[in-house]
Amino acid sequence: MIDDKAFNELYHPVLIPRTMLKAVKSLLSSAFKKAAGSPLESVLLSLWLNHSAFSGLIERSGLPGHAVRNRYGNALILSLPPESLNRMAVFASKHHRRRTAGVFIWDGDWDRGEAVFRDTDRYALMSDIWENRQDLRKSRKYTELTEMIKRGTPYTEFNKNRSGIYLNTEDKVCKYLEIYLKFMQQLEVHGYDTSLEKDPVCIALDMDGRPVKTAKGLHRLAMAQILGMKSIPVMVRGVHRGWWEKTAGTEKDNNLKVMRAIEHLRQII
Repeated sequence: MIDDKAFNELYHPVLIPRTMLKAVKSLLSSAFKKAAGSPLESVLLSLWLNHSAFSGLIERSGLPGHAVRNRYGNALILSLPPESLNRMAVFASKHHRRRTAGVFIWDGDWDRGEAVFRDTDRYALMSDIWENRQDLRKSRKYTELTEMIKRGTPYTEFNKNRSGIYLNTEDKVCKYLEIYLKFMQQLEVHGYDTSLEKDPVCIALDMDGRPVKTAKGLHRLAMAQILGMKSIPVMVRGVHRGWWEKTAGTEKDNNLKVMRAIEHLRQII
């Protein structure tokens, strides 16, 4: 079975300085979360669930997202038709996106944008690969990436789950495209295997309780749509405050608020 480790073959020493820097940042971030971030989030969620004097402020702040997902994890997993996920969440700024990523209740009009998933570069890449699976050298992406080599600017990609990609030869370009093709063929034959994913495919619920795609899992969603899969597992990473207040806000018991919201999630399936 192929997984993300296949991309390690596309590493190059020229990436060492940047990958080392990213590794250090990742270690520091993980150490901070383990030592302070996660425990603090757990305390805040417990204070909210137990109706402490700060529970109103904690809810208005959005509830600690990591702690909510840890506590209610499996209940936040839905099985949805890939075709139902064609709208993208759009944030006004990087600051708004980062701030939103840390909480469970999302403020703002991120669900009112007109971004369409099928217009994204991820969908275009997967579609291009699948259409040209008999000869990847005929794909638009192959032409684009080899042209970058000729210009002296090889394609470079960094990802927290990979060591880095540097496509400085035509063979590496072919390998890069072949890896994605193998992922698609594996998905077609064996179905969706959550044990192979580093992060779940994530969504959020808009003001009306409809699913909106967020940034995590875009390649996998594109593959699932192109292959015509009937359903895939997705995790609800956040919900619009308007939806939260309509579905759960009337409950006086905070634990029941979450249960009420989860009941509504079940109805989406």
